[in-house]
Amino acid sequence: MSNIASRSYDFKQWLYITLKRYSGTIATLFYGHSHLDDFNVYYDSENNFRPILSGIVGAGVTGYRNDHAMNFGFQIVTTDGVRKGSTFGVLDFEARILNLTETQLTGTPIWQKEYSMRETYNLKSLFPEDYAELVTRMKANSTLTKLFYHYKYKSSLPFDSCDESCINSTIDGVQISI
Repeated sequence: MSNIASRSYDFKQWLYITLKRYSGTIATLFYGHSHLDDFNVYYDSENNFRPILSGIVGAGVTGYRNDHAMNFGFQIVTTDGVRKGSTFGVLDFEARILNLTETQLTGTPIWQKEYSMRETYNLKSLFPEDYAELVTRMKANSTLTKLFYHYKYKSSLPFDSCDESCINSTIDGVQISI
C-alpha cells in the first residue's frame, strides 16, 4: 500500500527490483493520491513482458483535479480472505461515486454504484494476466478505452472526451515495465 503510484518516484528502479523479486508473494499493489480511479499492470521486462503484478489506484473523495471538477468516489475492495487455499488476492472491486451535479440540483447526496471491475470489463479474475488481457482488448477497442477513461475520472467527463491521443496515452499509462 502506498500513497503515490510507484511510477512517480525517482527510486523506482530499486522498488521495481523488489517488486519483481517478490511478485509471487505480493497479491496486489494499492495506491492513492492521484484522486483518479485507475489500475496498473506490471510486466517483467526480462521475461517476454510477462504480466507479474497488478496495482489498483483508488478513486479519491476529492472534487477537483487540475483544471476541472470531479465527482467524489471510493472503492469497495473484496479480497480472498483467510481460509485454507486462499490466494489473498483481490476478487473484485466496486467503484462508488457521488454525482456532484445531481447533488447540487436535488440537495440530496446519493452515493451510487458506478461499476464493478470484473462485471464491467468481463474479467474472469483480477490477476495480472487478466489485467493484461484487458489492456489487449482496450488496444483493439477504443470504446472500451473510452469507458475506462470515463470511469477513471469518476464519470465527471463526457464519454467522448477522450480522443485518439488520449486513448493511446491512457493505454500506455496503465502498463509499467519492470
